[in-house]
Amino acid sequence: MPLTIARFWVFFTLLAFMVFLPSATDGGVSQEEPKTFEEIRTAALKGVPLHQVHLGVRYFAGDGVKMDRVEATKWFRKAADQGFAPAQVIMGNSYFNGYGVEKDPTQAVVWYRKAADQGLADAQHLLGNRYYTGEGVTKDIVEAYAYYNLSPITIESARKNLEALEKIMSPEDRQRGQKRSKELQQELAAKRAGKFAGMSPPEGKEFEAIKRDAEKGDAEAQFNLAGCYFTGRGVGEDLETSVVWLRKAANQGLAVAQDKLGRFYFNGTGVTRDYDQAVFWFRKAAEQGEVSAQFKLGLSYASGVGVPVDKTEAAKWYRKAALQGHKEALIFLGTLDSADSLVVDADRKAAESGDRYAQCGLGNRYAEGDGVAKDPVQAAKWWRKAAEQENALAQEKLANCYYKGVGVAKDSVEAVNWWKKSAENGNMNAQAWLGSCLYNGEGVAKDDAEAAKWHRKASEQGSVYALYSLGVLYRDGAGVVKDEVEAYAYFNLAGIYYESARTMRERLEKLMTPEARMRGQQRTKELEKEINAKIDAKAAGK
Repeated sequence: MPLTIARFWVFFTLLAFMVFLPSATDGGVSQEEPKTFEEIRTAALKGVPLHQVHLGVRYFAGDGVKMDRVEATKWFRKAADQGFAPAQVIMGNSYFNGYGVEKDPTQAVVWYRKAADQGLADAQHLLGNRYYTGEGVTKDIVEAYAYYNLSPITIESARKNLEALEKIMSPEDRQRGQKRSKELQQELAAKRAGKFAGMSPPEGKEFEAIKRDAEKGDAEAQFNLAGCYFTGRGVGEDLETSVVWLRKAANQGLAVAQDKLGRFYFNGTGVTRDYDQAVFWFRKAAEQGEVSAQFKLGLSYASGVGVPVDKTEAAKWYRKAALQGHKEALIFLGTLDSADSLVVDADRKAAESGDRYAQCGLGNRYAEGDGVAKDPVQAAKWWRKAAEQENALAQEKLANCYYKGVGVAKDSVEAVNWWKKSAENGNMNAQAWLGSCLYNGEGVAKDDAEAAKWHRKASEQGSVYALYSLGVLYRDGAGVVKDEVEAYAYFNLAGIYYESARTMRERLEKLMTPEARMRGQQRTKELEKEINAKIDAKAAGK
């Protein structure tokens, strides 16, 4: 699916939440977003945490710069040390997985806790996982329950973990978990609102005015008073009293209060968790145009929380929120309907502004007829724009166009040229295609040794075709020393998925001695471990 507005970096689970990072203009300061590597680096050097994270992502993914996980972690740490909660989660993930640093689950927990204390749901969910598994912290299912309970509607996996945990907990442990959830909410609220524990005389007067107006029935004052009881500002923290005033404001039709009350019901904050009531209040707020509630109602329909799963309704509410500029709603809308005009327009604007990921995605749209009329010439045009900016996937796709003569004149030399660029940027498929062209002398002078080199690079990323091709090369002694045992091992591994490789292995077996076959089977196991180790090392940036 060519949804590119979210910029899903090749960061696996490490940066899955990156789509929720604020933009540089969220604080109301209008400025040009840095796009090139040098622009992002300049902004990062000025100490802007968001751009320090973006620079770290570039180094982590090898995006516009040589991949360097250690350098990536350096920039993530700079942002995390400034208290930027998303960067603190990234540091936790880095220590937990051993990305750019030595693996250390205990340090991972330290960073997760810093972000969790700021209320970041991803961190609270991850802390729940650590307490559940006992990695980096003493195993404690009650504490795990409490942290899962904190995670909001956007963390569906936390809800599922919570439900699974409840099934294996004793009634006593569940009761302790619910009690601990309330305590934890109060502890975190106190940490986040500690600077509001006392009030200056002017603030005290303001609080008294809010309270007086709330008691007279002013909905906005009731909402503000609920906030005071929630944070403990000017009064002792009291979640139940916060709910009382929030409900008064919500019952008067104040949309922001209805949205907040829905969140309280969803999270079990000051009330018993009740997804049906959560959706009830989200709907009331959403129908009044409250953008946050529209997004949450879309999430509810998409995940079946409080309502039956209904993708059409989910898309409807995502769209309403997206029309009001809600970025995450636009992203989620694209996951349900990539051809929606709002999503297509956003992709096109990003592509026209020079975003290479969006350019590649727009090429995909034209190739597939996804939200636009199918047009191979336009597909090749947008892939070329992205390819010229070193987008490896676009380089591969443009090479395919030249090889097949789709959208451009057929030209095997130009195909090899773009496959080589993509291969040098680490694209597995391009490496395998380049190896094949070098072996066959197609679009380039035949060179078995170079073919073996590129097939080996592709095989070390898991390419089945490259494994098969290396089997052929070792069988024939083309570009490598002839070795029937090595050929057997490569055919054997590729044969798990590829029928032609199984056929080649069976033919080779008939020519091998029983001892050689046994060595081939042993070598298969060794080769599988070697390749898996290389794949794991690459994922960890080593």
